[in-house]
Amino acid sequence: MENAMEKIKEKTIKFLKNRYTILTLLIIAMYIVYLIMTKVVPFGDKTILKSDAYQQYVNFFCYFREVLLNGKSLFMSWNLGLGNVFLTTFAYYLASPLNLLVVFFKPENMYWFVEFITLMKLILIGNFFMLFLSKSYQYKKWDAVLFGLMYTFSCYVMSYGFHIMWLDAVYMLPIVLIFVDKYIKTKKICPYIIVLAYTLFMNYYMGFMVAFFSGIYYLAKYYIVKKEKFFTKESLLQFAKSLFKFLVGIAISFGLIMFLFIPSFMQSSGNIIKEPLKLFEFDIDKIRLFFNVIFNNYNYLFTQKACLVFSGTLILLLLPTYFMNSKIPKREKVMFSLVTIFLLLPIVSPFLDKMWHGFARPNFFNYRYSFTLSLTLILMAFRAYQNREEIKKKHLIVSGIIFFLLTAIEIIIKKLGYLTSDGYEISYFSIILSCLTFIIMWIVFFRQTISKKRKEFWTVLLVIVVCFDLGIGMRNSTISNDKYFSEEQVTKYDKAMEELLQHVENKETDRIVFIPDNYGSNMSLKYGYSNIRIFYIF
Repeated sequence: MENAMEKIKEKTIKFLKNRYTILTLLIIAMYIVYLIMTKVVPFGDKTILKSDAYQQYVNFFCYFREVLLNGKSLFMSWNLGLGNVFLTTFAYYLASPLNLLVVFFKPENMYWFVEFITLMKLILIGNFFMLFLSKSYQYKKWDAVLFGLMYTFSCYVMSYGFHIMWLDAVYMLPIVLIFVDKYIKTKKICPYIIVLAYTLFMNYYMGFMVAFFSGIYYLAKYYIVKKEKFFTKESLLQFAKSLFKFLVGIAISFGLIMFLFIPSFMQSSGNIIKEPLKLFEFDIDKIRLFFNVIFNNYNYLFTQKACLVFSGTLILLLLPTYFMNSKIPKREKVMFSLVTIFLLLPIVSPFLDKMWHGFARPNFFNYRYSFTLSLTLILMAFRAYQNREEIKKKHLIVSGIIFFLLTAIEIIIKKLGYLTSDGYEISYFSIILSCLTFIIMWIVFFRQTISKKRKEFWTVLLVIVVCFDLGIGMRNSTISNDKYFSEEQVTKYDKAMEELLQHVENKETDRIVFIPDNYGSNMSLKYGYSNIRIFYIF
């Protein structure tokens, strides 16, 4: 009996010390903090629903539940717009297998499902990124949770997280990159095809961005990995064969989901840009706006217009040291610098911006591909951290000088009055808080790199500081014009609709116009009646 208890104790301790367990528990804890800050149920009277999450997604989930439990058609729905091809809605909003869990939630409690599934996707985002670091960069230490946390609670995820279907691409991107690296190493393309096809199946729109970035990553990593002379006839021929096989793999992945993509493309083709686009257009406002979001001070105005890249102050600390680290190959620094520049070009190139979005105009929420840029910057910072024994005190001093020079520029921008209207100005308190966070992080990281006896203590302290830093970002992301809808607002029509629909003889054919507010166009999907209105935007 004692031996059995000892084994259970050992297994429990081993489980709790596992880096994936640590990261998962930290994500859950930080998500709870986020719910508390936003006063979302069960910690307040608000729901997790805001903007399109209330107006569109929660109603789609209600109908999808009816498809799974009560035999409603997945291909055609009479609940919207005098009849609507629902398959295209499924392809964009609902194809993630995680949505099968919707069967456990009643329509009146569907906001609980959105809250639950958001947490599930956050856990996958962090753990899949840490798996990527383990498989592709052979880093299996527990402090990889630092980078899993920063990818999970990046500015992009916290600002765009209510677009619940976009998060599937965020957590699948590291998995796709794992198989890109495996293809380069083993020349086996089938695993990559399957994983990419699965990503495209869940959301072809965001999956396209994952596929595009995986091609960019492939080009960079192929050159980095092939250490022999690249520009020889034999090497170039080998590269051409590998590239052709990779591109065919992407084409096959798209081909596997054509049964979803073709009808969706035909329905949304009206959004395709047909007029000529400028290759470059220098807009100083876009550049200033981008500059501000590299700090931990983003808010709703930035969310609507900016390329969201901030993932933690630790990234700003480590990035300069990446380029000064002698252990990191020069060709790697060059290639990832080129990747970063290419990902930034859409800020000054309308053509590249539209190309990333499938040549369709984004309806608000610009630079939807920027999670790929966040991943790139986090990866470069991680590589510096992975080789931190080569980081000298002088490197950290240079990093500090760069940070405070950028901060000075930010203050100048504020003095010039940029982005100070409508109550969205960057406060001096926010700037001071960012500086204090950087200084504390600088000291803790420096102590961690030089400490021999208490390295574990300083690592734990660094994780705590990073969590605090990301917590500030969470708070900033809640400063929004898109308020969270309360439980009362979300459920206030439940009883009225139940009484009204008792008098409807045939819900499938009798047309009802019931749009009590600006958010009620898709309400017929939740309550199961046939409506003449419809609202969805890609």
